Amino acid sequence: MPTEQELDQIFLAAAERAGGIQPLLTSFFGFLHRRTDFYVEHSGVKGNAYDAGFAPGQAEAMVRAAFTAHATRPLEGSNVERSAAAHRAGCEATLVERARDRKTRAPAPAPAPAAPGPDGHYDGVRYNDEGAQIPVGNGGIAATHSWTQTLYETTVTIDAPAGVKARDVACKITTRGLTLDIAGGAVSLEGNWYDVIDAGASCWTLDRPTRDRACLVLTLEKTQETWWRSVFKDAPKVDQIDAQKVDSTKRMDEYDEKTQAGIRKCMFDQRQRRRGLPTSEESETNSILESAKDLPNSPFRTNGPPPDLYPLAPPTP
Repeated sequence: MPTEQELDQIFLAAAERAGGIQPLLTSFFGFLHRRTDFYVEHSGVKGNAYDAGFAPGQAEAMVRAAFTAHATRPLEGSNVERSAAAHRAGCEATLVERARDRKTRAPAPAPAPAAPGPDGHYDGVRYNDEGAQIPVGNGGIAATHSWTQTLYETTVTIDAPAGVKARDVACKITTRGLTLDIAGGAVSLEGNWYDVIDAGASCWTLDRPTRDRACLVLTLEKTQETWWRSVFKDAPKVDQIDAQKVDSTKRMDEYDEKTQAGIRKCMFDQRQRRRGLPTSEESETNSILESAKDLPNSPFRTNGPPPDLYPLAPPTP
């Protein structure tokens, strides 16, 4: 069990990477929604045991109880106010220094294709006959970013200056596009997404894979299960992937209950056919016939006299 100090370090790092409290909360509850049963509600009938989910309102009550477990504090005269004042002073000094640096420093050039022109290829990337990238991690590489994807989300990685802080990042994620500025123009990117996303469930984090490297990671929640050919709609051919070669396999538990039931039925029927046994539909038909064979006048009766299917009419007086 981690100590309180260790947890503080974990949460501080997560808050810095998320870019603030609101993005952190959005990212955290998005994680609960995607990966846990926190947002799953069962009927809440007393006496019933449920394997997952919560009764209506129970999860929300847990969040409220966790919030009210700690008392609010006034800002005036607190350590937070003194820290904020020091932070503002540091930011002002940083802005002055950054403005001075921009006058003497040219932005780093973006990586270029190995061959010039719109049909040029990137070194180390494989392409199909039409010039589209063979996907890696269901994504690819572009001049300004690399990316991967699942049916549910797209993850974009953008290189950033090694010493960048979260406060140096101006990132606006909307349902249709991105506006990004890092360190006052050191990195700039703008464009429309390949498809509409859920901006409220999407976020960005600042990552540091090594001491000398930093990168901005965008996690984009898709609004529909589809494969993207590129991160941005107007991406050149060299930045697009062959969407026919993505790994479209999914785990059984990733499908809805109706689809899972259909898949299990197909698998059961295939096993039955291989064994020379009746399929689920044939078994259902046999069950109906079995239950109906002893009904009065049933043509399938095995006990008692056969049914009189064509009774003679009584004689006419």
